Amino acid sequence: MMARVRFPRETSISRVSVEQDDDAKAIAGFVEQGARIVHLHFFVWKVSHISSVEQTFQCRFNLRASYAEEAVKLNRTEVMTQWDASCFTFKPQLRFTSLLEEVSEREEWWRVTGDNFAKEVSPADLGDLSDKVWVHQNMRISGLFEEKFELRSFPLDLQFLHISITSSWDTSQLALRFSELQRSSVSANASISQLFDMHKPRLLAFDSGQWVHGQDLALLSMPEESRTGVRYCRAHIALTLKRHATYYVWNIGTMQLLICLAGYSTFAIEPEAVSDRLANIITLILASAAFKFVTTSMLPETPYVTIIDELNYFVLAQQAFILLFVSVFARAGLTAQSVDDVFALAMVASLGGFLLLYLIRVFHAHSKRERLLEAINEAYERYYRR
Repeated sequence: MMARVRFPRETSISRVSVEQDDDAKAIAGFVEQGARIVHLHFFVWKVSHISSVEQTFQCRFNLRASYAEEAVKLNRTEVMTQWDASCFTFKPQLRFTSLLEEVSEREEWWRVTGDNFAKEVSPADLGDLSDKVWVHQNMRISGLFEEKFELRSFPLDLQFLHISITSSWDTSQLALRFSELQRSSVSANASISQLFDMHKPRLLAFDSGQWVHGQDLALLSMPEESRTGVRYCRAHIALTLKRHATYYVWNIGTMQLLICLAGYSTFAIEPEAVSDRLANIITLILASAAFKFVTTSMLPETPYVTIIDELNYFVLAQQAFILLFVSVFARAGLTAQSVDDVFALAMVASLGGFLLLYLIRVFHAHSKRERLLEAINEAYERYYRR
C-alpha cells in the first residue's frame, strides 16, 4: 500500500501584503505562473568579529533548502545507503551575495522526507512512497560577510546583519521563501560580544510580511546585473543586534562633558592673564579633539553626523567660542570682570540648553529603537503562528 504523503501549504499571492510593492508582487506573480518554491530554514551557531569600521562580520550557520519533487525524478540504486547530490536532477543552486569569503570548508548533505520533515526516507524506502517527496539540501557555512552599518543613531543604534541568499535559477523558475514548519532561529550563545545583544531575526522574503519596499534590501536583482537581463529572486536573513550604549556614555560622553566643564575654569583666571587663559583653553581643545578622533576610529567614514558626534562638536564649538572671546576681547582691551561674567553665564546657559535638547534627542532615539525591537519580535512570532 502506498504511503500517503502530506505537503505544507504552497504560498499564494493572497498571502502577500498589498502594501508591499514591486519586488514582492513580481515574485508572487511568477509563483502563480508556476515558479518552483524553495523553502529556507536556518540556524545561526555563532556571530563574531563584528567590525563597525570594516563593516563586516563572521557567521557560522546551517541552512536547509527544501522543495517538493516527483519521486520518479530521483536517481537511486538499490545499493545506495544515503542520498548525495547526484541523486537529484534539480538543485536549488544557492549563492550568498553578501559573502566575502568562506573561512572554513563548506559542509553539504542531502535528505529526503515524506509525510513530514522529521521522517527520513532512505533510497531503499523510496518505492513505498507516493508520487512526491520533499528534498532537503543542507549546508553548514562559516564565512565573512559584508554589511553596510547604519550609524546615525550611534551608540543607540540597531544593526541588521544580512545574509543574502539567491539562486542561479532566475525568478521565473525559482522563488525563495522561509519555511514556517520549522522555526529559523539564532543560538542563545551566538554572540559573546559585550557591546551587542542579539534579538529575533528578520525574515525578508516576498511573502514574509516583513519586507518594506524602499527600505530593505531588494528581493530581485537588477536587470543590468545579468548579461541576459533576467532577474533573480533573493531572500535575506537579517540578524538583529542592539548595541549597548553604556560603554560609550562612560568612556566618551562623560569625559567630553567633564572637559567641557573644565573649560569654564578659564573664567577663574584673571581677565588680564591672557596667555594663561589661552594656554588653558587650547589644552582643553586638544583633549576634546583627541576624544573626537577616538570616536572616529570606532566608525567607518560616513557622510552624516552621529548622536555622539553632536556632543563632540558642541564641546569643541563652545571651547572655540571661549578661545575667540578671550583673544578678541583682550585685543580690544575689554577685560572688565563684568564683561567676563556675562559671557561665562552665556556659555553656561548654552550648555544647559544643549543638554536639555540632547537628552530629548537621546530619549527619542532610545524609544524609537525599543519600539522597533518590539515590532520585529512580534513580526517574527506572527510568521510562525499563521
